[in-house]
Amino acid sequence: MAAHAVTLGKSAMSLPRENSSVASRSTRGSFKADDSAVSINWNDLNYPPGIRLVHFDPDELPTDVARLARVLHWMFLLAFVELLINVTHTVVLVIGGMPATRVGYAILDAVILAPSFGTTFYQGYVALVSSDDKTKRRYFFCQAICLIISLFFAVSPLGATNGLAALSSLHQRVRRYQLSKGMKAFWIYAVSLESTFWITVFCLGVWGLAGVKRFNPFHSEAARNSA
Repeated sequence: MAAHAVTLGKSAMSLPRENSSVASRSTRGSFKADDSAVSINWNDLNYPPGIRLVHFDPDELPTDVARLARVLHWMFLLAFVELLINVTHTVVLVIGGMPATRVGYAILDAVILAPSFGTTFYQGYVALVSSDDKTKRRYFFCQAICLIISLFFAVSPLGATNGLAALSSLHQRVRRYQLSKGMKAFWIYAVSLESTFWITVFCLGVWGLAGVKRFNPFHSEAARNSA
């Protein structure tokens, strides 16, 4: 990708090298002189902090687009935090008497899903910046899977998940594994917190998916031309 990609105005995003020349030819002369320039340095690998695999900086984007990029980012962050919370809760429940295999399930979920949600978030970010149809389709597909996973984890009692449906069998499991009253209360707390996290992740995901689907980088330009 180009080290610096520059797009004029608030109505279009900066593109990777293969798209930027086309965009500049198609839009040159269409923007007013008072439009500000948006510059994205794709070679500035700054995310995730400390690892620095990709470039992510919503402050480089126009306000409305930056807001949507942050929605995509928050979906990933909340999913990541929830997966870590689930591992912590699972360890506590295992110490309290639940089967140790639950820890393995929790760690496996975190190892698989955290990168998956992160990759999906970044696909959405690149789709916003580039407005590339292929990238958008890839994001829509991955995001749909993430939404299904989020909804499933919000209600599922299977494996190490603490979804809402776990409440229906909680009393039987407490008796089966001879858990204390304190551990029962902790499990109810875990179900309440984790299901809330996943429902929030799902809602942010729907918001992000709808926003990327509706996003038109040339909307404001069309409005100016029609005026």
